[in-house]
Amino acid sequence: MSNVNSCDVVSASQTASDFKKTFICAGDQLHESLLSSPLSVLVYAFGVLLVMGLVHRASSGSRRKPSQKE
Repeated sequence: MSNVNSCDVVSASQTASDFKKTFICAGDQLHESLLSSPLSVLVYAFGVLLVMGLVHRASSGSRRKPSQKE
């Protein structure tokens, strides 16, 4: 099985514009670098934990006791 990505397919196309070719090839390069780098996994995990913390903080609200009026 050959390793053909979308950049190879679009580059071989006669109808695709140069902008489309460079955009799709840049996306393939970004995807490959994210898969090969362990740093991307750490950044993703940090982002998930950050969002979880923000949602938890926003959902907890202020828990003040109601004031008793005399």
